[in-house]
Amino acid sequence: MDLALVGIIVAIFFGVIGVLLTIGGFIFSHHRRAMEQPESREDYIRRLNHPVYFQLLESCLGWMDDFFGPQMSLRPFRFEWRGFFVCEAISLGYAYASFVIGWMMGAPGALGRVSMFSDSAPLAGCRTGFAG
Repeated sequence: MDLALVGIIVAIFFGVIGVLLTIGGFIFSHHRRAMEQPESREDYIRRLNHPVYFQLLESCLGWMDDFFGPQMSLRPFRFEWRGFFVCEAISLGYAYASFVIGWMMGAPGALGRVSMFSDSAPLAGCRTGFAG
């Protein structure tokens, strides 16, 4: 992958993020204005009080409780290790996946064919530092 292609991919990525944030801002401002009008506000409240919404919310929260374990509490102090280990496993999985994907795309000091570090000044064994 040459540097121009990487630049194009980065520009497209940030362009898409900008478009999504713009659309999200318009949607948020529309709903905020709608909440200020009494008839729209009553419609939102009626939709949120629908039994299907409560059943869906309750089932999702029940699934989360089963997945992460009981909640932690400071009064009385109670610490459940299951949720901690689940979060730890997720973070280690992300770190491992990032390492493997980076390793598959290139070699040490490179991402694909794009060099990240200069080969002319190696970091290890350099005699110009304090240890001189």
